[in-house]
Amino acid sequence: MDPAASQWNVQRYNENRPRPSNQQGTWQAHHGIPRSWYLAWFGEVYDRFLYERDITVLIPTSLHSGLTRLHQQFVDGRGGWQNVSWSDLWDETELLNYEALGQNQINSLILRLFKRAGTPRECVELWRDRWREFIRAVKRDLFCPVLGELGTSPIPGTLQQMAAFAGVDLAELLADGCRSAVG
Repeated sequence: MDPAASQWNVQRYNENRPRPSNQQGTWQAHHGIPRSWYLAWFGEVYDRFLYERDITVLIPTSLHSGLTRLHQQFVDGRGGWQNVSWSDLWDETELLNYEALGQNQINSLILRLFKRAGTPRECVELWRDRWREFIRAVKRDLFCPVLGELGTSPIPGTLQQMAAFAGVDLAELLADGCRSAVG
């Protein structure tokens, strides 16, 4: 595989293979949204069903390890992943100004991580579009267990924001019996 051709490849994690060996120190698949955030909001559902199918970007290994440190600093400053909202993760306005903004001028974690890795805007846009398609395709697997656990409790704003960003209608899922089917 030609490493130059594979850099910035956007596809599902389990499809972003064969990728050059991590032992060679070349490329790793970056999920964009930290796994820990998904686990805080969706529990083990993400690991069991979605991690391998989530959308990733192939980036240089040397940059990927630095991203892990950056997102840990980010969450430490907020007191845990449950305190990181969707708007903390993504800001569409910042994407519009992506080229003009420096890494330290970007507040949303996902875009800051992509900027730190030197990811081209076109690649970030493709990741966003493919991620939205992915979330719409797995909406029942992802949201129904959480909605079932909530019962009649209000849906957290972060989940509502994420769903709206992805084009998922939580009211439609609820009307379709999502809470009762899981409960």
